[in-house]
Amino acid sequence: MSSWSPKITTWGEEDGNRIDLVTSGLGIKDIFVRIDVRNLDYKFLLALIRCTDANKWVFLTQESYVLGPSLSKLLSAIRRSDSFRFVTDPEEFLRKLKASGDSDYDS
Repeated sequence: MSSWSPKITTWGEEDGNRIDLVTSGLGIKDIFVRIDVRNLDYKFLLALIRCTDANKWVFLTQESYVLGPSLSKLLSAIRRSDSFRFVTDPEEFLRKLKASGDSDYDS
């Protein structure tokens, strides 16, 4: 997929599984992975885990949890994510969000 910046190399789809590799003059600066939780692709997840393990990296979730390269840990983090809870039951997610008072959501 084409990128908006010459410093970012992107693989995948804008609205699906995607990897963005950000580089600087010193090499890799950051890697961003987007997992499409609407339709989990276990082949993609396992490839991420193999790459993470081979390079002795860890995952840092959007909620700032650090995870080692483990399918069970990654799946648990996915299932706890707001994204997964939203796609699983949008009405329930929005109802709880509104009830929590943590949102500007108005019905």
